[in-house]
Amino acid sequence: MTRLLKCDIILSSNEEMTSLDVSFSYGTLTILYEGESKKDNKELLLKQKDSLERSIGRREKLLSNTGYVNNAPENIVMAERKKLSEEKDELKEIIDKLK
Repeated sequence: MTRLLKCDIILSSNEEMTSLDVSFSYGTLTILYEGESKKDNKELLLKQKDSLERSIGRREKLLSNTGYVNNAPENIVMAERKKLSEEKDELKEIIDKLK
């Protein structure tokens, strides 16, 4: 026979929490969290933002060079434009997450 667990509702949380104690009528269960904390996640997002900003700058400079655009194969130029657009979209998403 299976015994169902009934626990108390957790009313608050700590953003830096790495473990959680849940109380039951017959004891306490500790749940450990090994994922990234919000602080770690924010640092990762800031690094991604910085990297994307540099990459976008390089692509914009490359695509503003008329000699490159006129002489490079069209499929290469189109791929650069597409990647630039994708990186700008990704940067917008990261900026929204950081708010």
